Amino acid sequence: MTRYDSVPPRPSVQTRGPHPIWRGIGCLTMIIVPLIAFAISRALIDLALSSGWPVPTALLGSPGLPDWLRSVPVLYTLLAPVRTWTNLYAYLALAAILTLLIGGVMSFAYSVIYAMIGPPRWGPLDIPPPKGVKIKSYKR
Repeated sequence: MTRYDSVPPRPSVQTRGPHPIWRGIGCLTMIIVPLIAFAISRALIDLALSSGWPVPTALLGSPGLPDWLRSVPVLYTLLAPVRTWTNLYAYLALAAILTLLIGGVMSFAYSVIYAMIGPPRWGPLDIPPPKGVKIKSYKR
């Protein structure tokens, strides 16, 4: 007789993953959040420029294409309209910052909601930790 014979066998319950709709919502979030951040950054940069707020001058102006791109005519033709967009670097820099901020706020809100309405911490086969037991720190 072994030491672990008194433990009841675990039921063979297959754990199902999250509902497939959550994967779709996550995919849409990865697309929608940067688009919203880019739209907000365009509005903020345009407002900053019209109001006279200090904006780094290195980010302003039209972007340039590298010289080696002229040797690839298809890419040069496809990317030629990018040179006409003004302040693209400023828009992208602020959009990256806003994407991180929006994503962080959404993650925090999700974790708070999940903690409130999510599954319980202890499952049916878990034993909760003992209450009132103080463990002394190990010293050599």
